[in-house]
Amino acid sequence: MSGKTKRPIGRPCELNEAVIEKAWLYLKGGYKEQGNAVPSIAGLAFALGKSRDTMYEWATQNDEFSDILKCIATTQEMLLIDGGLNGDFNAAFAKMLMTKHGYSDKVETDMKSSDGSMTPTVIELVAVGDDESTG
Repeated sequence: MSGKTKRPIGRPCELNEAVIEKAWLYLKGGYKEQGNAVPSIAGLAFALGKSRDTMYEWATQNDEFSDILKCIATTQEMLLIDGGLNGDFNAAFAKMLMTKHGYSDKVETDMKSSDGSMTPTVIELVAVGDDESTG
């Protein structure tokens, strides 16, 4: 056997401490310097010069990078709530983005009342026809 070590197949992962530091800086305000209203995974990918797919791939490979993506979602949610309430963001757009965080404006109506007073009345239809026996 030769003294050579086996090299891994494929390109080496470009995720390193410098990239992780740059990702934290984006989250902590770099998104504003980039001109984004809220941090996003797409914005982070742009800042790092990578694709969104790469962001998700790195998150599966590195716990700290996964935390960064989760913090981006949390920060985005918080800013959307505050911006929507303060009128800083377009309400329709903020509402649409909030669906990505589990919010909805769906209204469920229960047509029953606790005392039964609104229980629908059952109406039974009986066919009345010519009965030869009544003649």
